Amino acid sequence: MCLRYPAGAGEARQCTLLDQESAELRLTKATGCPGWVEANAGANGYYRLLYQGDLLADLLKNNAQVLSLPEKVALIGDIAALTRNGKIPLAQALALVPALAADPARLVVTKTMEITTGLQDHLVSDDLLPRYRQYLLDLYGGRARALGWKAKADEDDDTRLLRPQILGVIANRAEDAEAIAEAKKLALAWLGDHKAVDPGMVRVVLATAARHGDRDLFDRMLAAARQESDETFRGILLYCLGLFQDPAIIKIALPIVLSDEFDNRDSLSIVFACAERRQTRDFAYSFVKQNWDLLIAKLPTDAGASTPYVAAGYCDAEHRQDAANFFRGRSTEYTGGPRILMQVLEGIDLCIAYKNAQEASVAEFLKAYKPAQSASAVAADSSRPVAR
Repeated sequence: MCLRYPAGAGEARQCTLLDQESAELRLTKATGCPGWVEANAGANGYYRLLYQGDLLADLLKNNAQVLSLPEKVALIGDIAALTRNGKIPLAQALALVPALAADPARLVVTKTMEITTGLQDHLVSDDLLPRYRQYLLDLYGGRARALGWKAKADEDDDTRLLRPQILGVIANRAEDAEAIAEAKKLALAWLGDHKAVDPGMVRVVLATAARHGDRDLFDRMLAAARQESDETFRGILLYCLGLFQDPAIIKIALPIVLSDEFDNRDSLSIVFACAERRQTRDFAYSFVKQNWDLLIAKLPTDAGASTPYVAAGYCDAEHRQDAANFFRGRSTEYTGGPRILMQVLEGIDLCIAYKNAQEASVAEFLKAYKPAQSASAVAADSSRPVAR
């Protein structure tokens, strides 16, 4: 283990071999108690860090000056992992993120999303959803608006890679109306002319539009998929057909998998897309169960092994048991099937444990959360330059 800490006018680096369960390392070059300690210097060590007392807060006070890019990414990864195993309350992690989410580095910003995103499915009650969405908007809204939906001529690669990730969060997690409207506008433009949207933005544009789209947009996407010659774009369009929220549209989309209109390996993504969100997950799961024989007859050999993934988003004992009962003797008959089913069931178990450990913590954080800035202030951030 190697540590860094301030010493005099500079800093010291000190290493030790941890060859037993516990040990003590004295900071021999420190004058008194150092203002901060980075306990994985250079992020070169293969271990997790659980800082005690004020050590983590002290480290984050001046993280921009103190921590290198690898150290920031590793630290966020440690915090995320420690919330997953219950060592850190998620409320504490969510409170720490603002000190890191404004970092100019793409890898730092996107790493924070491992902590902040995806909570709405099982950890945020409906009454707290508005606060959760505001929290995400406060974290990422200014940067998202500054980036915009269209690439600029002088951008570096990191900026182009960050754009779809951060706009996807703002539009589909924070449910920002302005972002959703722009995505719908761009989706219609792309359906008429593929040059209207940068290739790297096509997926997030179409997915956002679909999640908030109507029957007319569904019909246009389906028609586009039928005519699309580019395999990548056709795959995106088919996936997006499973993202619409209207039950009437879902009932039209799912049976496409049973037709011969598309390669069934591609159209199966409609089912898995539908299973991603709690609002539509039951439709996808029921469809697979009710049409098992027809579905398996359409899929290539051993593709049935992957079907339990349709239940991977559940987080309760009832659905876990139901999935175990249904897929055993069905998906497990195919190569890799037993392992995939075990992974899905284990994932549900982990989700249940995570929910039990952290749901109250998230509720506590969101009930006490005060927006960092008003909606008008967030909008004003769009005029600020993007840090690179």
